[in-house]
Amino acid sequence: MELPKRKLTRLAGYDYSKTNCYFVTICTEERKELFGKPDNLNIFGKIAREELLKIGKHYSGVFIDKYVIMPNHIHAIIVIKKEKAERSRPFPTLSQVVGLYKSGVTKKIHEIKPDLKVGRNRLMI
Repeated sequence: MELPKRKLTRLAGYDYSKTNCYFVTICTEERKELFGKPDNLNIFGKIAREELLKIGKHYSGVFIDKYVIMPNHIHAIIVIKKEKAERSRPFPTLSQVVGLYKSGVTKKIHEIKPDLKVGRNRLMI
């Protein structure tokens, strides 16, 4: 399926590691319905949910406020809250958080079905 080209959805020059709430949509490859229904997730949908809920364990100060897993995409509100204490590492950007999530989901799904194409290269924020 040929999808229309989308406009760039990120603000030029904006620091996406700033304290804020970010509404994110992540679509599956060619919008294939991989995750089951929102009220009845299949094994792939459960993987997507598990990895989403792990985000806070990977990054302190980052958590998921609300989310919904649809058959072919995920909506989530990702909160980045910078702590006042000094840090030795910089805060992650939204792209880093989403990239870790997408790679985790893809890796787990490929353990079950190696040939399945899972994600699109486009992140919609």
